[in-house]
Amino acid sequence: MKIILVLSLTLTFLIMTQFQHKADAQLLQSRGEVICRSMDVSHLSAVSKRYGGVVVLGIITNNSTKTHENVGVAGEFYDSYNKLIGVESSLAELSVLAPGDRTPFKIETDISNQTLDHYTILCGSSGRQPG
Repeated sequence: MKIILVLSLTLTFLIMTQFQHKADAQLLQSRGEVICRSMDVSHLSAVSKRYGGVVVLGIITNNSTKTHENVGVAGEFYDSYNKLIGVESSLAELSVLAPGDRTPFKIETDISNQTLDHYTILCGSSGRQPG
């Protein structure tokens, strides 16, 4: 089961990475901050699509000793005046993360790359199982 999960996560990350390099997407230089408790976010990147909108991609790792359920992320998007210009949320690809498990996530927004200056990613879960 763990091997299938690892292969699935690896394949998903490779697909997400390929998405960044398509002709209709451009990697943004926006600054991103992460706020998470007992989980870690890595491989964080923001991609601007040619036809508008921004997609934030990353991987969440459960660093705790407890299993997290309904794992989700939220993005707060700001302009250069530090004004909040949008908030979007999404569930991670795997909604249950055992200790040490990882899962990719994607947050999509209609905010233009000309408006976006920086963003904050928050992650959490609705509950934890004893573990």
